[in-house]
Amino acid sequence: MKRTNLYALAGAVGILILAGVGCSSGPTNQPVVPTTPPTTSKIKLSQPAVTPTSPTTRTETTAVTLPTIDDTWKTYANNALGFSFQWPTKGRYAPTWDVTFVKEEETDCIPVTLNGIVFCHASASETAADKTILSDRYTTQKDNQYVLVSFEKTYLTANAQFDVAAYHQFLDQIMSTFKYAE
Repeated sequence: MKRTNLYALAGAVGILILAGVGCSSGPTNQPVVPTTPPTTSKIKLSQPAVTPTSPTTRTETTAVTLPTIDDTWKTYANNALGFSFQWPTKGRYAPTWDVTFVKEEETDCIPVTLNGIVFCHASASETAADKTILSDRYTTQKDNQYVLVSFEKTYLTANAQFDVAAYHQFLDQIMSTFKYAE
């Protein structure tokens, strides 16, 4: 009878040890989810861009070969406000886009300087079923107007070939072609 209790006790201790190993605080393959939302910098677009020192949503770490801007890229020009930019017509990362004008500046964004122009970049994503929708907005000020260029890209969530960091670098490449008429 004592031997049976000893085996039961040893088994219970073994299970507790194994369960404890699964609860260790060592590294795991699971992503770390912050307990507080990341903060973003707020800027006035007429000021020089500053590099945010707090965590942001722009954490590109992958070096990507960006496509060459060639004759498959089209040019959007707005003569009324005197600006233009180029955009790709095809490719894995080619987004849909829209240009609008707003009276108020973007408030929750990350300052980005591309080709000497300060933009506020705001990014969001939404996953539903098997698709992820990426929404990005680049806002810059022209006189008392704000030019808002919105991009959207939908991809299959299970597509391991789609690199979100590379996509954001691609958007920066598009916006680096933005220029005001002289």
